[in-house]
Amino acid sequence: LFWPLATGVASMVAMLLLLPSAFDTASFDIWQVIRSYLFLPGLTAERGNPILQLGWTLNYEMFFYALFALAIALFGRRAVPALVATLVGIVALNPWLVDGIYALAYWSRPIVLNFAAGMLLAAVFVRGVRIPRAAGVGLMLLGVALLYVTIQMHLPSKSFAEDFSYGLAATI
Repeated sequence: LFWPLATGVASMVAMLLLLPSAFDTASFDIWQVIRSYLFLPGLTAERGNPILQLGWTLNYEMFFYALFALAIALFGRRAVPALVATLVGIVALNPWLVDGIYALAYWSRPIVLNFAAGMLLAAVFVRGVRIPRAAGVGLMLLGVALLYVTIQMHLPSKSFAEDFSYGLAATI
């Protein structure tokens, strides 16, 4: 996980230093580079993403892993319900965080509910719950239909509605 990101960030930094005119909006910022290696979003939207744009997903993953490790340490066998409740609570705070510190707004986007959905689906699966193949095909078609409708709605990028709709389609 770390090695591909490290080489990607290093390559991007080298390109920014050697050919800065090749980039429209990117520029070298040592704090953005450090945050990229630490999987942390910035404090402002302008410098909030990693220097290698594809790393944005890893910022969410590391946030989830850190919270999950903390939940396991604090709640043991109740870590999953505790973390699901925490993620729902964090997302509920999003409207009040959007105009504040970028990192808090970033981590409170509904996209983090995908982790909650994954944990709940895994918990159901581990308990032996299975659905018939026909129901699975029906749910898959419903998810694809919701994905299509979401795309056709042209929701604002990274909006609450877009995050939630894509997450629901993926969960289904």
